[in-house]
Amino acid sequence: MKILQHVRILDVLLLGPLQILVGLHIQQPFLHTFMVTTGLTNILYNGHNYALLERQWLKSTLIPGVRPFGKTQIHRVWNCLVMYPIFWKASNEPEVPNTLRVLLQFETILGFMFNAYYLYKYMGISTNTSFR
Repeated sequence: MKILQHVRILDVLLLGPLQILVGLHIQQPFLHTFMVTTGLTNILYNGHNYALLERQWLKSTLIPGVRPFGKTQIHRVWNCLVMYPIFWKASNEPEVPNTLRVLLQFETILGFMFNAYYLYKYMGISTNTSFR
């Protein structure tokens, strides 16, 4: 199994549920909705990609736009410039317990670094093959 597939399982079993749990503690409506929705979509998207790309449990994609290598570059840009800054803001909400705060901040830093690395790595590749 490739390292990226391990990351997908980590997203499904730990990180998505962490995002939902943090969101449930937050009272601010936008951050609450964003965190819960992001957690749910994280579980669905990465579970789908694991079942499709690694295990071949699915014969074809159920989500339009899924590529053989997962994320597109625009998805990585979204994560780095929009999603992770909102995660950081959410982690600093006063009602988030300290343990969840630290876990979400750790997830945010590692996720940003992971996405930024692959964004940079595939930056020079033409748009037809930048889906790695």
